[in-house]
Amino acid sequence: MKTLSAPQKLAATTLVTLTFWCAGCDFQGGENIATAGQDSLLVFAAASTTDALGEVIERYESLCGVRVRVNFGASSTLAQQLLQGAGADVFLSASPDWAEAIDDAGLAAERRPVVGNRLVVVAVTLDATPLAPPGAGDALAWLASPAVRRVAIADPEAVPAGVYARRAFEAAGNWERVRQKLLVGSHVRQVLAYVDQGGAEAGLVYATDAAVSPALRVVAAVDQELTGPIRYEAVLLHGGNADPHEHSSLGQGGGGREGAERFFEFLFTAEAQAVFRRHGFTPAGEGGGLEGG
Repeated sequence: MKTLSAPQKLAATTLVTLTFWCAGCDFQGGENIATAGQDSLLVFAAASTTDALGEVIERYESLCGVRVRVNFGASSTLAQQLLQGAGADVFLSASPDWAEAIDDAGLAAERRPVVGNRLVVVAVTLDATPLAPPGAGDALAWLASPAVRRVAIADPEAVPAGVYARRAFEAAGNWERVRQKLLVGSHVRQVLAYVDQGGAEAGLVYATDAAVSPALRVVAAVDQELTGPIRYEAVLLHGGNADPHEHSSLGQGGGGREGAERFFEFLFTAEAQAVFRRHGFTPAGEGGGLEGG
């Protein structure tokens, strides 16, 4: 009997997985008939997952013929919407803390770590911006120094990327010096825009976001010893979905319980995980979350 190589085993596993999804979605003659008359699924997702999740959803829709709508935003904002009654099928949070808040409120049927990330310091160009000394701690000291007039970060009180940024500055002993010149964004993509458009000379964003803008350069990667490991969690919600701008009761409408569970599980397949890795995310096993509340 011929022994399969590691790449061949991965390909075979992926094929079996995709066959499972196609069978679960009940394709016949290349057309999906199981979802006729069903509503779409609604996913609430952290803004930093915009590009990667968009590609994952595109693949899922092509496999199962189910429309997946997404409400992207800061994890804190999305969690508050859910806690206030907005309906959705799946919540993808950039912080375990907000996933835990949803769980504590009794809205989560299941939650699991799905991917990891890292925080980096970015600037528009290295030519126009003083180079940071090597080492994450030195880079943060450089941001707090008079050499940099404006630093952009996400909201350090609520948005995960901002909370991680504040934690790093505090661990490096530079928070009090840098806080006076912060330009605060409502989510990490806004921070990216601030730096890209010249509103700030530098900023702290996820490594996955830094790759989105060709005008930005990574000055330094922030050591996870300063931020704590960064882990995203996927939450399967108890109810169906509603318009993301309305606050209707959970459990009304939606793409059906089975459809929500299928999409939730798809996020952990080899194919979906490969998409996340291609966009710079790390395996969930490499990360931990913010401790405490």
